[in-house]
Parts: sequence; structure tokens; C-alpha cells
Amino acid sequence: RASTMSAFGVAASLIRRAASVVASTRRRRIRSRRVHHESGRSAHGAPQTRTWPTMRRSPLGWCVRAGASSYEPPPGGALDTHPLMSITTGGRFTVRDLDLVVDEVDIGGACGTIKLVRPKSEDDVLDMYVEIGREDADPYWAALWPSSVALARGVAGVVVDAGKGDAGKGDAMDDGERSTRMAGLSVCDLGAGLGLAGLAAAKRGAKSVTFYDREPLALQCCLLSAEANGLTVAVEPVGEGHTP
Repeated sequence: RASTMSAFGVAASLIRRAASVVASTRRRRIRSRRVHHESGRSAHGAPQTRTWPTMRRSPLGWCVRAGASSYEPPPGGALDTHPLMSITTGGRFTVRDLDLVVDEVDIGGACGTIKLVRPKSEDDVLDMYVEIGREDADPYWAALWPSSVALARGVAGVVVDAGKGDAGKGDAMDDGERSTRMAGLSVCDLGAGLGLAGLAAAKRGAKSVTFYDREPLALQCCLLSAEANGLTVAVEPVGEGHTP
């Protein structure tokens, strides 16, 4: 019992230290962004034209980088009139104000590849948050995480055989029972982020998928991704005064 408690104590200490390091790194990055934006103001205190840093830090080591290519939303598309696409963050920005890229994420099985539209860098999102004074906002919804790929594969009924190497490099097979249960369902992707799991559900036959996230920019990326994958984007009321 004593050794077990000691192990828990060590684990708790490591977790606290890791959290402290992450918080400290975040504070330093925010201070750096604040200095940059303040230096770009005129002598009268009015903000100049947005000049975000051109030099970016190296990509996060634990994020998936899938060989993204530049992406421009097609003009005249169905999303041009979608009410969600006009909702602004901080009263100023929509996702069209960010440099966008599209990843082709290999889910495997019958689901195949999913196109995922996202900001080019989560640093761009952090710069935007600093500019509008939302320094406590989290920009990492804009990253493609390995856990989201794993969740999407689970939703799609894809089983990855990791016996031959890393999970992302193994053989992908369809779990027929699970993928059959997905057909015809109405799916809610809660805390969707970039919406990869919901997109996988849609491609595996879900009747409808509704994305929920507190960040309008994330939901706009979800809709752009749905359009890029040839899915139908609809506007349906989910309550008085609310639209998904």
C-alpha cells in the first residue's frame, strides 16, 4: 500500500509539473504576442493594419501534420449564405480572415480519406485572440490531433492493426457491425473542434451530423470541411433563436 501511494504521489507531482510548464509556456507566448501587437500601434494608439508575425515556431511535436495544401473556399458556394459563416469572433473575424489549408486524413476502410479544412497554424489563431483581447482563449482546436484521428476511426468502424508498427501505419479494416450501426443515425459531435469524428460519421452513412463547439471559427471549419467532402450542408433550428 505504501509503495502504491508513493507511486500515485510521484505521478501527481509529474502531472502538476507538466501543467505548470504548459501554463508558463502559454504565458510567455501571450506576452510575446502582446509585445508584437503593441509595437504595431501608431503614435496615437490606434491599431494599424494587422501585421502578424511571419516567422512561426516549429509545429507541435504531438500534432498530426498530414501534408496540408492551401485552401480557398469556393466562391458562390452554398456556404456563402449560411448564417453561421457570418458570425464573428471578437466582433471582427471569421475563418475567412485566416490562411486556410486542407489536410487529406486517411481514416481507412470504406471511409477512405477525409478532407479537413483548418487554419494553417494555431499560432495564427493565437495571434488573432491576442489582437482582440481574448488572451485566455485556447487556439489548439485548430490543430489536427492524433486522438481525433483515432476517434474518427472508431466512429467509422475502422480497426487499426498496430502489430506491424505505429497505430497510424498499421492495416485498417472495417468493423462491419459498428459501421452498420452508424447508418441512419442522427449524430451529435460535441466539442467538435475541426469535426473529424462527425465527418467520419457522415461518410459512413449517418442520417445527419450536428457540430457543437463554443468557437464559431471551429464550426466554420467544420462546414467548410463538409462542403469539401461533398456533403450536404443544411440549416436547421435547434431551439428558439439558435442555429447549428
